[in-house]
Amino acid sequence: MAEEGLTDPDASQRDSYAGFWRRVAAYCVDIIPIVAVVVTIAHQVGEFDSVLANHFHDRRNFAEGVKFLIAQKIISEASFLVYILYASFMESSRYQATVGKLLFRMKVINAVGGRPTLKNASARNWAKLFSWCVLCLGFLAIAFSKTKQGWHDRLSNTYVIAQ
Repeated sequence: MAEEGLTDPDASQRDSYAGFWRRVAAYCVDIIPIVAVVVTIAHQVGEFDSVLANHFHDRRNFAEGVKFLIAQKIISEASFLVYILYASFMESSRYQATVGKLLFRMKVINAVGGRPTLKNASARNWAKLFSWCVLCLGFLAIAFSKTKQGWHDRLSNTYVIAQ
């Protein structure tokens, strides 16, 4: 977890860490379709339609407002869970990247420059909760780290490199 970079002697990888905004863009590419699918499922399965309609019909109705917040939280948490599973499998696959990372020409590597295991990629993605829960400072750390690592990267001993 030191700032020196990879333990792999290949210096070319050390110079190509993926930056903050590139990673944000890749995340947006990944999360938007996931949220759309989760909302579509909630629309088909649950009472999301009526909760949404009732909330916008009468915003002063406290009970409907609470139902709306609960539905919104369920969609948010379900989307994050789907993202964690998706990202963990994709980052431990032969691609070493989600679709967003592939689009922006990035991949996730372990400390020696190889492909992360499913366990390692899962740890990395679950650790994003820690990066997020402290005012997103764990993600902001990417912008200020020489190795462009967020707290979740440091905890899982991984790097995101540009290709």
